[in-house]
Order: sequence, then structure tokens, then C-alpha cells
Amino acid sequence: MKSFKGEITLNKNSRGCYILDTVKGCSMCSIEKPNGCYDNCYANNIAKRYGFNFKKPIKRDISYNREQLFLFDIHCDKDLNRFIKNINDIKMPFVRIGEMGDPSQDWKHILEIVLNVLICVV
Repeated sequence: MKSFKGEITLNKNSRGCYILDTVKGCSMCSIEKPNGCYDNCYANNIAKRYGFNFKKPIKRDISYNREQLFLFDIHCDKDLNRFIKNINDIKMPFVRIGEMGDPSQDWKHILEIVLNVLICVV
């Protein structure tokens, strides 16, 4: 089975909603509940269809040159700037966090991503 990639992406679904997955996959899929916590997880079903290991959550991050720092130790280079530009260009009042994974797998990580993006956007 394939693993999800660790680079975070901002995607637009067919309904026009923007999605940001800070984690792809979910550890709630277990032997007792192989199809997800409610025994019918659509994200797990999609992952299976495309050959991804949904049971192994992958933390996703913005790719950047870790040697280039700026204010508050936030890494800003072209990848982060491109990511920020994409968020600024969205014509919606929100971005959905968590579609193909459960953000609660790593609350600290989600807060770091959101705070880094907010500081750069503001």
C-alpha cells in the first residue's frame, strides 16, 4: 500500500470548498473497526480505492528551506509564500481543515500550521 505524502496542500473539491489536510489518514481504523470509527468512513473507503494506507496517519507540513527564518521563527520562502497567496486568493470565508484525515491526530501540529499561516497572511 502507498503512504500519503507529507507535504501539505490546499485543494478545492467539486463543491467549491477549499480543503487543508494537516494529517492524512486516521489511527481510529483498527482491527475492531476496520472501516473507521463509525464503521463507514468515506475517507477510509476512498483511500482503500486508491491503494493508500489510511490506518497510518501522516502529518503534513509546508515544505521549506529550514535554514531560512524570519519573524517568530516562521519559515518563509517561495513554498510558504505560494501557499499563503493561494489562501489569500480564496473567495470563501473559510477553509475546511480535515477531509482525508482527522486533525485531532495531532492538535499541536494543526495549531502550528494555522498560526504560521495566519501570521504570514495578516
